[in-house]
Amino acid sequence: MDALLRRLKLRKRDSRDDSARKSLQEDLYKYSSNRYSAGLPSRPSALAHDTYLDLLAIGTKSGALSLYGQPGVCLQGQHEGGHAVLHIIFITHQEKLITVCSDNSLHLWLISKGENKSSVLEEKSLNTDFSRLKAISSCCPLIQDNVLLLGTEGGSVHFFSISSFSVTDKIISQDLIPDGGLDDATVEEDECKTGPGAVECICQHPVERNRVLIGFSLGIICLWNIDDNVPVMIYNSMQTLEHLSFIRSGEEFVSSHADGSYILWNTADGSVPKEPATTPYGPFPCNSIRKIIWKSVNEEPFLIFSGGMPRASYGDRYTITAMHGESHVVFDFTSKVVDFVALCRADEQGGSDVYDGATPYALIVLAEEELLAIDLTSASWPLFRQPYLVSLHCSVVTSISYVSDVPELLWNRIVEVGNVQFAQHSSQQWPIKGGKVVGQKSVARDLLLTGHEDGSINFWDVSLDGAIRLLHKLNTANLFGIDASNHLDRSEDLEDYEEWPPFRKVGIYDPFSDDPRLAIRKIHLCVLSETFIVAGTAGQIILFQYEREEREQDVQIATINVVAGRENFSWRGHGPLEVKNLPSKLATGFHPVCVVQMLPPVPCTALAFQPEWQLLSIGTAYGMGLFDYARCKVVYSKCTLSSSGESGESGTTSRRKSLQRIMRQSIRRLRGQTVDMQWLPPAEPVPEKKTDGNLPTQADVTEQGDARKSALRCSERKDHSESTLTSDASGSLPFDTSSRSQSVTSAVCCLHFAQVFLLNTQASSSSLWMGTSHGGIFVFQLTLSSSDRRIHEPVQCAIAKEIRLRHGAPVISIQALDRSGLPIPGPLEVQHERAKAPDMTGSHFVLICSQQQLKVFTLPHLKPYNKFKFSTHGPNLRVAQLAFASFRSKTDESYVETDAISLSSEGEMMVFTLPQLRPQLSRDVISKENSSAISGCVFTPNGMGYFLCSPSEVARFSLSARFPSLVCCSVGFSEVGETGSFAADNSVSEEAAGGRVVSASRNAKETSRDDTRTAGDGQVESRDVASTNNLSSNRSRESRRPSPAPGFNEMSVASQETERPTGLFSRIDAAVGLPREAGAVTASVLASDARIFSGSVDPVTCGSVIIPFSTKVVEADVHEPPIGGMYSFDVCKIQDEKEFCKTVAPDAGFLSDDTTAAKCLSGVR
Repeated sequence: MDALLRRLKLRKRDSRDDSARKSLQEDLYKYSSNRYSAGLPSRPSALAHDTYLDLLAIGTKSGALSLYGQPGVCLQGQHEGGHAVLHIIFITHQEKLITVCSDNSLHLWLISKGENKSSVLEEKSLNTDFSRLKAISSCCPLIQDNVLLLGTEGGSVHFFSISSFSVTDKIISQDLIPDGGLDDATVEEDECKTGPGAVECICQHPVERNRVLIGFSLGIICLWNIDDNVPVMIYNSMQTLEHLSFIRSGEEFVSSHADGSYILWNTADGSVPKEPATTPYGPFPCNSIRKIIWKSVNEEPFLIFSGGMPRASYGDRYTITAMHGESHVVFDFTSKVVDFVALCRADEQGGSDVYDGATPYALIVLAEEELLAIDLTSASWPLFRQPYLVSLHCSVVTSISYVSDVPELLWNRIVEVGNVQFAQHSSQQWPIKGGKVVGQKSVARDLLLTGHEDGSINFWDVSLDGAIRLLHKLNTANLFGIDASNHLDRSEDLEDYEEWPPFRKVGIYDPFSDDPRLAIRKIHLCVLSETFIVAGTAGQIILFQYEREEREQDVQIATINVVAGRENFSWRGHGPLEVKNLPSKLATGFHPVCVVQMLPPVPCTALAFQPEWQLLSIGTAYGMGLFDYARCKVVYSKCTLSSSGESGESGTTSRRKSLQRIMRQSIRRLRGQTVDMQWLPPAEPVPEKKTDGNLPTQADVTEQGDARKSALRCSERKDHSESTLTSDASGSLPFDTSSRSQSVTSAVCCLHFAQVFLLNTQASSSSLWMGTSHGGIFVFQLTLSSSDRRIHEPVQCAIAKEIRLRHGAPVISIQALDRSGLPIPGPLEVQHERAKAPDMTGSHFVLICSQQQLKVFTLPHLKPYNKFKFSTHGPNLRVAQLAFASFRSKTDESYVETDAISLSSEGEMMVFTLPQLRPQLSRDVISKENSSAISGCVFTPNGMGYFLCSPSEVARFSLSARFPSLVCCSVGFSEVGETGSFAADNSVSEEAAGGRVVSASRNAKETSRDDTRTAGDGQVESRDVASTNNLSSNRSRESRRPSPAPGFNEMSVASQETERPTGLFSRIDAAVGLPREAGAVTASVLASDARIFSGSVDPVTCGSVIIPFSTKVVEADVHEPPIGGMYSFDVCKIQDEKEFCKTVAPDAGFLSDDTTAAKCLSGVR
């Protein structure tokens, strides 16, 4: 009674109820988006790989930065301003990287810790000192000096300090570069005055770290001594330079040039090349070799370079050549090569031997439209099967669908079929293994289905956060006699290739379609019946059934002509696709069972599928057809085409009628009643019913079959009356009683099967609901035989009710609700206990969603129950999609609400309760400019969703507080394990000499840090320790500082087990622990370069301690532990070794010159 009184506005809502509801909303709804996108980043522009973190970095032209590790590890950031990323430089042995953008700005990025021990990518510093200088053309980090060399197009090289993130005064000017005989070159004399040209490449010597190789565009190459700031050797190639590459020993290097040649040089001799210029694909003019990598393997060169093809024959090819011994392959890509990297174990281990692990084991190639990895350890150099970064838009994505909770049996079958398709790929694991997924491994089996322009459907595994993996590809082109292999490898083109060069087509990107009619428009997969429905652009609907074994398959063909009987109708568009003969036997997988062709052959606009009833309903712009696929018979068809639209020529209207339609829309827009007319044919005036202006507008409802029954009138106020409900057995459409009436001719926008109380409340009826673009709703009653007689008796279909929305907006969605307001599930879902049985007592509801409003009617009498007008929320707000999801409380797992989610044309999402239609949440999720994302957005049953944020990427979001959209992964040196990957809890332990264990874990901030140490009872204590930026602030502790521990030893940690946490000393964020014992014990420090330094420390003395390692010196505080506990070392400051010797070392008895701290301290290194 209280609810009824509140509805009649006779009783106000209790404020206590609002407070309780608000608290419940916080437990149910929360928008979250982690900027995660699956697929290849759109418009990539830069590529980099870090051998120590084992991460892959990709920058884009829009300023996006993404880091990828093992499957599930993904960190993303965005540059402000959206400038293109040109260079990415990882800072060796640190969790930092630097990016150079097109505006000459430098950005410092830090991999730090966020919530739930998950890593995040944060921009820490920005430098714009180069904004007024020449553009930065090349970069090279100097590891030992913490300096970045920046070459410019003006020919100078600047020294950039990474620690202060600013430009230093040191510079290598082009005036200091000797000409090396440039005047005798082929260039003109006036060009020599400009210097050697732009800096094309900078390479650090692999052995003598104080030397770098600087290459200039006009062919001058200079070996430069960094310490003395003088040139050591000059090399003149006489050709325009493109790239340089050192051999691991540093005794030789190779240069590539614009004429398609490369030259091998002896580093010690700059007079003449060691070998003359070699043009691999000469002697005719060739394209430039943009990048080259030279590895020495078993005294044989392993050469990898991009470009170099003969201009006349293959100048338009995007290629990368790999040559080693007798193996020679030219990998031919379908899009332009952006960059490539060769992964080598010798680089990861830091070895300097020429042949020790120098064989590259993988080649990562970034092209503009796809990323590929090639296995160089296998004999045939096959491709790796990618767990992520797959070309989502290999063909243009035209439709998208989501399927949740796939049964394990069907999932395994799809995976097995997909494995057969990828049998030619490498059996090796994905080569990028950095990072670790945090949290429990997902056990969900969720699919994302994408339909493409070439008629293919891809099955994507989206169960793992941070990765999207291609499981299976199904192509419909073969069914119509079109060879699908052309879309994959252009095998016919390869047959025309000569034996030289030895091309091999790689990649699946192909933006061209042989027939636009193949494009997929609708996808529906029923995982319970293992039935797959696909609808195309030419009106073709294909029904697949999964077959467990190879078998012969006869494809049934049926035609539904929705304009049959229209004598004046003539079709002037393209014809339908013709089904060709299939092979005698089809392999295991989805087999085509039936093809339904709609006439006219126009794109499918709506699709409904009822597997329990074995019925399929198809809607187009000209009408609807109902198909019984159990008997392969057409049950019913209805045409929505009026006499004004029988030309069959889309968009052909007279100038007078077009002007009338524009004026009519303008008047509606001024009245705030704009209607989307994109689907509508030319409208003609419709006779209006006269009503008494003093009386409120009525909605007429008439029961079917008895014309003499009195109409049931539901009176409402004039400004709230939005619908006219009518039943007519003859099928004639009602006329609107308002003065804004328009033609009823429209396209079919939505279809819905439901078992509801359609005629009375005593017995439910099987029904089909159809919504049109003019606000018309048609309800059909279906009569089905019992299951044992279903195959023998036809299905009967008759129109039962018609609803005409007065505002005439397109009907986006129709959903039947049970007595409690929950969506009525399909019978098959209830049978398999995947959904709760609906409440079939009392009356039902039906929710009708148009572009302008949500409205709930009661069944069977179609009385208005509730309504929400979107115009009150926004004057131009129009609904594009409606979905339903269950929201589970994050605090009470037993509490679940099923609500409706609307997506507007502006990208705004709203959540409504059912059947009250009360707004619960409103968020702008998608940019309104991205219309394809709005139309293709899909929702999951638990309140999450996916949409195309770019042509090649899928983004994920969540509206549920219990299931936030998060990618939980951890990246950092503190997680380095025995294989180079990382532990899940951001901490690792290494056993040092003498069996002692080092442990540490801390997150650092700029001004303060949270210190965690293990107490004696095993619990974790947290405290805030102020960061010490000046060593003088610790003078009070220097008196208690023990002497530096002698006898530090170095040992490798590659073979250590990872069971307890360890410390990381590349940042001020670590602590080490010592077991408490009598006498001196061994302290061990895990350095950032993967080495352990250990030495003797007196555990009785507590205070400050100096710990030297590598090129850094650590100052730490020693804390007294409880009995049986651990001594904890809290790092206070990390200082450069030289700076330390000048300041602290004299007071402590150390040398004050530039001798390294490793030599200053006894026994180090």
